Amino acid sequence: MADQGNQLNNIMTTAQNLLTLLSRVRQGEGQSQPPVQGQSQPPVQGQRQAVPRPSVQQEMARSFPGLFRKEVRGKKRFTPYARPQKSFTVKFFLMDEQHCKTPTGEEELQLMLAGLGKRSLALTESTTHTELTDLLLEAYPKLGTISGGWMLHKSTGGGGQRKLVVIPPDSEGYTGQQIKSVTGNGKYTLFIAPLQEQIDRTPLPPDAREFHNMPKSPCANCGVMIPLQALPSHIESCKDSIDLCSSSEESYEHDLSPEKTAECPVCRKDFNINVIEAHASGCGLRSAAHEGNRKTSALSLNSFQSLEEILEWVTLQVDDGDGIDTGALSKEFFTEMIAEIENKLFVGGADKKGKNPLYCLSSLDQNHFRTAGEMMVASVAQGGPPPNFMREWCYKYLTTQTDSDSMHVSVSDVTDPELVQLITEVNSATDDSIHTLISIVNCGFTGKISCVNKDAIVRYF
Repeated sequence: MADQGNQLNNIMTTAQNLLTLLSRVRQGEGQSQPPVQGQSQPPVQGQRQAVPRPSVQQEMARSFPGLFRKEVRGKKRFTPYARPQKSFTVKFFLMDEQHCKTPTGEEELQLMLAGLGKRSLALTESTTHTELTDLLLEAYPKLGTISGGWMLHKSTGGGGQRKLVVIPPDSEGYTGQQIKSVTGNGKYTLFIAPLQEQIDRTPLPPDAREFHNMPKSPCANCGVMIPLQALPSHIESCKDSIDLCSSSEESYEHDLSPEKTAECPVCRKDFNINVIEAHASGCGLRSAAHEGNRKTSALSLNSFQSLEEILEWVTLQVDDGDGIDTGALSKEFFTEMIAEIENKLFVGGADKKGKNPLYCLSSLDQNHFRTAGEMMVASVAQGGPPPNFMREWCYKYLTTQTDSDSMHVSVSDVTDPELVQLITEVNSATDDSIHTLISIVNCGFTGKISCVNKDAIVRYF
């Protein structure tokens, strides 16, 4: 840095000396030829008028603009650096047609195999509708095959299959700023539904374009690279096909091999050598027993006097053990029913301290919960398994018939992760931030949204 400063000073000194020298030479020329007053030299015809030459200051400024240009000295201001906008990730789910509720787990797998399903895209607040459409077409090539348009939907709160609500676009279409506010900075999934057409749900091959970014693993049976999401179903189908091929080959080889037979010494009939010993051991007794059973059956059928005796005889023929008398069939029936009721109508949390009833308006309207309660009562009354999978508050509500408003339910009793997150946001919200929680309105709360009504909002959830 010191060497550069010395060089700059030397250059400035040299330039100033040169400027002083040129100024003196020009002044000497002006004094040697003074102009004569009253005399004017007319311009010679045919000669061009002399163009005024630039001054020495102008020449030096042109040659050394950094030293002789007249500028305001001081700290130079540079153009501020434009920082790139921070992106956020949004999860999209493409459906094959219009649906009123979110798809089930089995339907999600079928849509994923067809190139639809869930994708994650990075957006910014400045993303336009055209840019969003290009990103969706790149992630879902099948979306470009429809021409009837599409719209975004958002699911309401609750567990299981939830109701879908349409998100109306802005005047410029769906923008990054609108999507950020609707999804809570990418916390919720947006569902894409075509308006007028239905997308094909035919499963795609493993090397399709839709599976290019998905992690893959080779199948141990056929060696084909399969996406991890589709690998379990592929293994089952691949194993069944291999077993079918092997069984057909074995049966074909068995048909080609000659069958070895032998003659039974009692009845003089030909049997396979693998079963001839078992047949011969009971061949002498089989005919006599058959005749005795036929006589007994004929005698029994002729001795029936009423329909009740026939039904009793059929019951003893079906099961002559103690299963029917002790209620084994009823216990087995109730065991299966209680297990299915637990899996279909109740959902558990991460703490594994019991399960809550599933938030499903369709099951409530169709009286599924009422039927499940009747089955539970019948199971307990007849010695079947009890419904010992419910949470404590649910058991107290069913046994004591306590009013729902006076029932004490804590936050730990909530098993839906979205509701737990929403309750946490409501509890930590202030007077200014609680009005920005759009999820409170989406869940159906119609009261005044304020910190004073926090308990009412949480209790409604």
